[in-house]
Amino acid sequence: KPDLAILLGYSTAALGGDQASIWGEDLADGVASWYVGLELDVTLGANRQAEALASAATLRMSQAQIDAESVRMNVFNGLLTRLEQAEAGHQQMQWMQQRESLQERIFERQEAQFEAGQIPVGVLHDAMDDLIEARRKAVDAQVAYQLAVIALRLVEGSLFVEYGLSEAQTPRLRLDGGSSL
Repeated sequence: KPDLAILLGYSTAALGGDQASIWGEDLADGVASWYVGLELDVTLGANRQAEALASAATLRMSQAQIDAESVRMNVFNGLLTRLEQAEAGHQQMQWMQQRESLQERIFERQEAQFEAGQIPVGVLHDAMDDLIEARRKAVDAQVAYQLAVIALRLVEGSLFVEYGLSEAQTPRLRLDGGSSL
């Protein structure tokens, strides 16, 4: 690109002598001259350095866009993974609660049959063991779901901080089994 400069200078006609004579005698003689000028510097032909700088700037801009897209995808994937874990935990919790309810009904029927003398005590103990196991699994599923919800909230907050995002820039997540992504 063209470059325009203003030049201001001073010269003397004295070519000989020392500095003291230039400042003393030559200035007094009126031989000194001042000049002001404009200098226009235009590169003719290819300016390889400027082209290289422009190309490097374009590449840096391109790389920054790729990096920004990568960050966006990392944030999205992190949130999506945790959301899917929370949804799977919720579904597992519901299944385990249904299984627990079913095992309770089975135990109640077998208890009634035992009291009527229709089944041996071993069958009732097996039904009780199955009910206890179903309750344990239902509690484990509830704990796993709550941990998944906590992990989702934790990763949501930590990713916001890590990448300098605000909640207004991201989709809202629902933890009731659905998402609004």
